[in-house]
Amino acid sequence: MTGRERINAIMNKKPADRLSWTTIVDNATLSKLPDNIKGMSGIDFYRYIGCDIFLLNCWGMNMDFSSPQLVWSEDTKTNYKYEDGKSIHELKSSKGTLTTIYRNGHPIKYPVSSIDDINIYMQIWENAQFIEHDDNQVYDNINSIIGDDGIVTRFWGPSTIPKLLEYDMGVMNFYCLLNDYPDEMDALISTIHKKELEAFEILAKSPCDVIILCENTSTFYISPDVYRKYNGRHVRDFVDIIHDSGKIAII
Repeated sequence: MTGRERINAIMNKKPADRLSWTTIVDNATLSKLPDNIKGMSGIDFYRYIGCDIFLLNCWGMNMDFSSPQLVWSEDTKTNYKYEDGKSIHELKSSKGTLTTIYRNGHPIKYPVSSIDDINIYMQIWENAQFIEHDDNQVYDNINSIIGDDGIVTRFWGPSTIPKLLEYDMGVMNFYCLLNDYPDEMDALISTIHKKELEAFEILAKSPCDVIILCENTSTFYISPDVYRKYNGRHVRDFVDIIHDSGKIAII
């Protein structure tokens, strides 16, 4: 079996000639490898070590999928700046401004930390939409590079709760706001998830046969109650939409 045949067989619960194994590598890792393989592309590295290629989006390549694209309304303005080693991202609406500060790619200030911020973010998401683009050419280009050595998958996530925890609020703000303003938080979560459903529908039209929702659902920061109330339902919606399109969903 080729790598492509092997992975497709496993994805469709059919017999394979052997165990399929794979890995993922980025440019930072590739730059630290011995001289004889330093500077290889990710695809060449996978072939060098003999694994099947299970590519997440266009990982490590100079192309990428563009659909679905999150687009804010004309009322929402974005501004990026860099100061004192920190990256500052401002999201401005008629109700106010939300500011995220990153250092070395990690958030050190989250944009949503108060009830006022919730109201601003709610307005921003109510007016947002996901736009569909044609990714067939990118898909064909990647497939021609991978050949029979594996497949390319569509990689998406996180869903609403991990997004709020990791990028928008942080753990402390999330649980404090959920405790102090349960109705407002519930409304915000519902609003974001409804928009994510649009994204799931677009993902289901992707040229990729395997769609992956990637998120951290560790009990260190998502309680069983929160998972049952929100995450589990959100993930089920994702799986149902992808399955209804005849594609494979992976969590």
